[in-house]
Amino acid sequence: MTVHTDYEHLQESALDARRLMRQEELMLEVTEALTAALKRVGVSQTELARRLHKTKGFVSQVLSGGRNLTLRTLADVADALDQRVQVELSDQAPRRKRPGPRQPKERAAIRQGQP
Repeated sequence: MTVHTDYEHLQESALDARRLMRQEELMLEVTEALTAALKRVGVSQTELARRLHKTKGFVSQVLSGGRNLTLRTLADVADALDQRVQVELSDQAPRRKRPGPRQPKERAAIRQGQP
């Protein structure tokens, strides 16, 4: 049996909290990008639902973050809007030891058209 110290428990809970925070940040960023894309291309939620062959309720859940999006669903939504998904990953915190260009902020962006 492994015995954990209070410090180890605190470390584990801090890691879990950070992971949950990153998940929430990503869901918010994706849903905001999808909502912005809808506005940019002038497509209503009802029209998006029709293009996806889904219900308006499904689209509403996706855009509110109430539905856990798969990458396939994200790609389908982007395609229905004639958009393309681009994902960038970066360090969680800028490294201060090495000077140089800053890393781009982690984001999921919906871009119009092909690469």
